[in-house]
Amino acid sequence: MDETVTKMRILARAEMTLAKISAQRAAHRAAFYAVAIGLVLLTVVLLNVGTYHMLVERLNAATSAFILAGANALLALVVVFAASRVRAGPEEKLVQEIREMALADLTEDVDEVRREFAEIGEGVKRLRSGISSVAGGGLGGGLASAATLVTTIIEVLKKHKK
Repeated sequence: MDETVTKMRILARAEMTLAKISAQRAAHRAAFYAVAIGLVLLTVVLLNVGTYHMLVERLNAATSAFILAGANALLALVVVFAASRVRAGPEEKLVQEIREMALADLTEDVDEVRREFAEIGEGVKRLRSGISSVAGGGLGGGLASAATLVTTIIEVLKKHKK
């Protein structure tokens, strides 16, 4: 039982660590997006005004506006691409592996407990059958049934001790 509790503690710690790492990655990603938005705003405010006036001297107003819009969009895409490149690191992958191992061990333990309960249930059914045979089987059948009953009780007790 102590082993199962230890595995559950490992699983809980792995889950908490994964949650922390995931939150940190989300915070880093949000910071990159904030920088992207800041760069877009800065570009719109400072470069657009200066570049627009420079382009208007050489081109018409509409062409200048389209060139500035394309440059702003390209810059924003570069920063968004950089933000999307943030991936899980080796520490997070290690914690995920630990979580998977602990979960597999706990699943095995639960399956083992289920098997033990099923065996005990089968023993109880045989015991009940033996008792009902002794109670209603007459003298000759009762002795044979009593031997079956005693054998069944011994088997259940042996399995229960394990």
